[in-house]
Amino acid sequence: MTTRAPNPEPLRLITGETVGGDPAREFWLLVGVLAVLFLFSTLGAMFLWWRRTVTTDAGDFAFRALARRLGIARQDRSVIRRLAQLRGSAPVALLVSPSALRDAIEACRHNKEANLDRDSLDRLMHSLATG
Repeated sequence: MTTRAPNPEPLRLITGETVGGDPAREFWLLVGVLAVLFLFSTLGAMFLWWRRTVTTDAGDFAFRALARRLGIARQDRSVIRRLAQLRGSAPVALLVSPSALRDAIEACRHNKEANLDRDSLDRLMHSLATG
């Protein structure tokens, strides 16, 4: 009768290759994947920016460019857009003609349906007077 070994060791196949893989290869694979993700996200952001500038209305593009050039704050731009909507004109027309903008502000102060607060109108009027 034969006796068994108390703790037999498992069989190992010796091939000469390491079990865990090459750490340098895994590092460069990770760097490559991250570089591709960065490239695609950058290209996607550039495409969205390009599409936004191309698909906008020419009047809206002119309004944004002129408002930036005049140094009008973003919150004041929204007030000017609302004033133009109430008057039935283009927002860029109010920037081109300061007297039309002043008239729109004065008309809006007396119009309770305008839904614009007096502080934003006063701030816009003050920026027109100083600018």
